[in-house]
Amino acid sequence: MNRDLHHDPAESVGLILQILHEVPGKLKGTLVLNLSEGKEVPARITPAGLRGLIIQVMGLRLAEATNGYPFPLAQMPLREVVRWIDLGQEDQNSPWFYNRYMGKPNHKQKDKTMVYKRPKVSIAIALVIPAPQWEAYIDWDECPNSNSITYGADRVKNWIF
Repeated sequence: MNRDLHHDPAESVGLILQILHEVPGKLKGTLVLNLSEGKEVPARITPAGLRGLIIQVMGLRLAEATNGYPFPLAQMPLREVVRWIDLGQEDQNSPWFYNRYMGKPNHKQKDKTMVYKRPKVSIAIALVIPAPQWEAYIDWDECPNSNSITYGADRVKNWIF
């Protein structure tokens, strides 16, 4: 198991992992085929750890939902959805959530010691399929002869994303 995922539950964050696709003219992406899953992770997870997690959790589901269409998941933008931050542009080895949710303990307002305060709501993190890749998939999916070779789940499981 990924060592990033061993954590103290008090220092965790709830995530909603999603696959989105860009829509020309729209600021943010659109959910792909209801591909969304909740996950509890350590607050000290890094952007690199988030990318690995979302590919591990959502990669097979995306492949199965799209008949094995070969999306290049490792190259797709990874975003924090609400703030629309591209996590690929951030330090890949620094904890993404931990410092952001540090605060004073509620019971000791004069105490200057900072503690981690778990966010009250889950945070959506998404791999975003660029519009040209999504359009290529739609064309492939709509053309009966183009997807005559489909990838079964056994083959997809062995893909290196």
